[in-house]
Amino acid sequence: MSKFKILICSQQLASFRSGVGTYTFGLVRELANRGHRVTVVVPESEAMEIPGINTNSVPCPTFDPTPGGWLSLGNSFNRILRSEWKNHDLVHFTDAREAWRIKSSPIPITGMANDSYALDWLDENYPRNLFADRRSRSAYYYFLRWTEKRTYDRLDVLLANSGHVAKSVVSGYGIEKEHVTVINYGLPEWTVPEPLLLDGSPCILFVGGNFQRKGLPVLLEAASALKNHMPGLQLHVVGQDRNQPAMEKLASRLGLRDALEFHGWQPNERVRAMMAGADIFALPSLTEGFGMVYLEAMRVGTPVIATSIGGASEVFGDGEEALFVHPTDVDGLANAIEKIALNQKLANHLRKGGFDAVKRFTVEAMAEKTEHLFLEVLEKRSEGK
Repeated sequence: MSKFKILICSQQLASFRSGVGTYTFGLVRELANRGHRVTVVVPESEAMEIPGINTNSVPCPTFDPTPGGWLSLGNSFNRILRSEWKNHDLVHFTDAREAWRIKSSPIPITGMANDSYALDWLDENYPRNLFADRRSRSAYYYFLRWTEKRTYDRLDVLLANSGHVAKSVVSGYGIEKEHVTVINYGLPEWTVPEPLLLDGSPCILFVGGNFQRKGLPVLLEAASALKNHMPGLQLHVVGQDRNQPAMEKLASRLGLRDALEFHGWQPNERVRAMMAGADIFALPSLTEGFGMVYLEAMRVGTPVIATSIGGASEVFGDGEEALFVHPTDVDGLANAIEKIALNQKLANHLRKGGFDAVKRFTVEAMAEKTEHLFLEVLEKRSEGK
């Protein structure tokens, strides 16, 4: 296969605050291993040395309320592209939204749609009442949908990390099916750490940067329902969210003040060690594009409770690799926690299933599919000249 000169723009590389960071790290490293010349452009705080990869940095976003600063980064990446396009065959955005400033390009532009929560918000069954900031969030999602539709249409091809995301953007934005290609995430190799033992029996771990959308209010309700007959239950939350005070207030109202600990963002290695030390990993998100964090928990052998809404339910087997619950089903979530905590046979069964799931979603498979897609895009552009 021909070797390409690829420019990859991403908001994350050194830190894995979301699946975007893990996806980017695995993709750039594997494409370089396959002989392609890879240059990655990231904010200054995300720059890191990776053998065989050129790294350029742009100023970190300031005063930008968008997740990851994608709005500001779109401007910065556009400036880089205008000066660098002659040195590359193709540009790939690991968050397709960040291509919003690109009007046209002499080389192909591709991007990954990692989620569809702005579209999911419009579903009549979506539990918008769970959000303390639903008015401002609704306004932001309106702007996000407007931006995504315009941006996705202009790309040479849009990647989606799951069938759920692909179907959502096709139906929600009227994008042609042929314009969207599903390529699931792959989990990079890393050494499984020694478990970091946390308080609680059972010890439940939640990892996410948007507490409300990731289902923390429902998890708190489920923990409250269990506290009388599981007094040792402890919930550990990793991540940061400006709505944390609202979550703390809810926990106090539910009588969980002493059963809940917020850890903020932690280094990648520590998060994995916390996963390994937890009895259960629970993330009942209101919607998930794919759910890379589920794979990370499975990798260290922690039983997973996942959302039944979105891409995760497409790729993991219910009852085999994870237990799925509807994100508004408090009783169902409480029952799932109780089943795993009290049934060691089930916990071991889920651990084995999780190990099997990790084997299916490799960086090598992800990079190979991406490589073939890039070749198709380049050939199509060449034929159109």
